Amino acid sequence: MVKLTAQAAGTPWPVRLGERLTAFGNLSLALLLALLTGRLLELSGVLVTTEVPRDVGMVIVAALRSDLVLFLELLVFLLPLFLACRMILRGKNADVRVYGGLGSLVLIGAVALSSYFLFSRVPLGSDLFGYSLSDILTTARGGYHFTELSVATLLLPLAVFWVALRIFNRHPVLEARAALLLLGIAVTLAVSGVRALPARGALRSEFAYNVAANKAALFIADAFAHLAPSLPVMRHLPDTAQQFRYLDPQYPFLRGEDTHDVLGEYFNFEPGAPPPNIVFLGVEGLGRAFSGPNAYLGSFTPFLDELAGKSLYFENFLASQGRTFASLPSILGSLPFAEQGFNSFGRGMPKSLTLLSILKRSGYRTRFFCGTRLDFDHQGDFLEQQGIDLMVGIGDYDASYYRLPGSEWGYADQEILRKALLTERDDSGRPYVDYVQTISTHPRYAVPGQEKYLRLFEDRMRELQFSEAEKANHRQYREIYSTILYTDAALRTYFEEAAKLPGYRNT
Repeated sequence: MVKLTAQAAGTPWPVRLGERLTAFGNLSLALLLALLTGRLLELSGVLVTTEVPRDVGMVIVAALRSDLVLFLELLVFLLPLFLACRMILRGKNADVRVYGGLGSLVLIGAVALSSYFLFSRVPLGSDLFGYSLSDILTTARGGYHFTELSVATLLLPLAVFWVALRIFNRHPVLEARAALLLLGIAVTLAVSGVRALPARGALRSEFAYNVAANKAALFIADAFAHLAPSLPVMRHLPDTAQQFRYLDPQYPFLRGEDTHDVLGEYFNFEPGAPPPNIVFLGVEGLGRAFSGPNAYLGSFTPFLDELAGKSLYFENFLASQGRTFASLPSILGSLPFAEQGFNSFGRGMPKSLTLLSILKRSGYRTRFFCGTRLDFDHQGDFLEQQGIDLMVGIGDYDASYYRLPGSEWGYADQEILRKALLTERDDSGRPYVDYVQTISTHPRYAVPGQEKYLRLFEDRMRELQFSEAEKANHRQYREIYSTILYTDAALRTYFEEAAKLPGYRNT
């Protein structure tokens, strides 16, 4: 048996170092058990609440490999911290207290990332760095809610860790050579470049990959890529690239404007008619998985499908940024991503021309409607820079409007659209450009009158002629589908009421 207690001050330092390395190796087994407990809970949560990936056996094997490699790489990071802290902290059970503190920090981060994945079904990555602290708190309060599984995922690994720490401290299982071998393997893996993440092509789907990947390893890799990006440099333009006509060597980015009008023929405005009103409706979370003619989950937006059938409809679209905010600089201004997303500039956003600022100079009234905080993701800063005439946010609704149930996000889509509609109805006749941003199709997926839309969800599955197995799979996400149907119905009401306005035919 290896004795792990501190020795007298007269013990030679090589002996003390060997004892501490042995103690570190044994106590690390407690961390391994706790990490595997967290992974077991995560996999159980996925298998219980989600359709099981077809290659579930490969997913489990890849998950265990990912966890084991990350554990060994963590040892290389934790060892110098452990030794440094042990030089400061002495006394009874110092090994347990030092390793317990370090390991608890690791576990809290790991289980928090697992809990986020169980809730959102996507792993957390470098998007986190684009949010302010207030934005993170708003997102958490607006969407996250505790369940028995989420509480177990947070608490059980910590309990296993501390119980195992005391057991391995009193009854070590690794002799000095075995502990040193474990640390040697960890160092070898770290310097050899073995990655803790599975190969992208090893599993059948992106979801299977996300299940298998250790969430902490994925976050760390994404964070490094974000903080120290390694981007390829384009050495030459392909022959198919658009050739620009540059005008003056003193202004290297100034080029001639020769954009062809490819959309004008689709609009039927009469000669001499006043400038048209323009309305943008940005629908939160709208995706082709559940909307449109080729929705592989079945379309749950019957009104939008009907509208697309008599509209100029683009089946594909290029998103220049992530996150909802990005629709503003992307759609209105074709603005670039910048280093960390255009919103990361905050109040220092570079001056830019967008449809809002250009149309305002042409005599338009410009307005933005949402049901959330205007300062979230710096969207208010962007709109102020564009000189917008009116911004409507969470603080601009009276008691006659309904908020999202149990959420701090703000007001429901039907209320946002009603607010915009009333403003448009009372307009003085000056042409306007409105941008309306919805929010209801967002965690926690609760809307006013949800029972009605849960019934419509069942009706819609019958209309789509789903099999019983397909119905069972979709019912796992019934709240999500009900919010999609709610927003679709709110859009139908908006269009029906907007059609009654005098300027509708010129909008």
